Amino acid sequence: MKSILACGCHPYGSIRKDCSQDTGQCSCHSYTTGHQCDKCIDSSLILTEHGCVNLNKNRRRRQRTCRDLICLFDGICEIINGQARCTCHQVICTNKEQDFMNICASDGRTYKSKCDIKREQCLKQYEIVLMYPGVCNGMLNEIGKIELCF
Repeated sequence: MKSILACGCHPYGSIRKDCSQDTGQCSCHSYTTGHQCDKCIDSSLILTEHGCVNLNKNRRRRQRTCRDLICLFDGICEIINGQARCTCHQVICTNKEQDFMNICASDGRTYKSKCDIKREQCLKQYEIVLMYPGVCNGMLNEIGKIELCF
């Protein structure tokens, strides 16, 4: 009888709860690495339920200048009402990314194009990945993964 390998796959970093029974390697999201998918590829980011995000020390207080704020995903820092904010007017999409197609993404929402996902990443300032083509058919569980309803 073959024993089942204990995986310890990270709930936010791995795509699946199980791992390869031969190697014990978990299946990682595109933004994570490590045997258990517990590290961000970009070591300056922290793995959270929203993917790999920047949790710098200044996060709790409002950033007053653009030197205090790091904008990711094509975001541009602008001062609005005296506060530094990431704006997303400069998100550039290719013609192919603008093609209409329903896409289910890692945040459980259905988007109309890859460009819409890029814009939302910029607005939210965390990575949103394509899960599968089509309408999301399910609901998010407690760790942000999609559970399919049949």
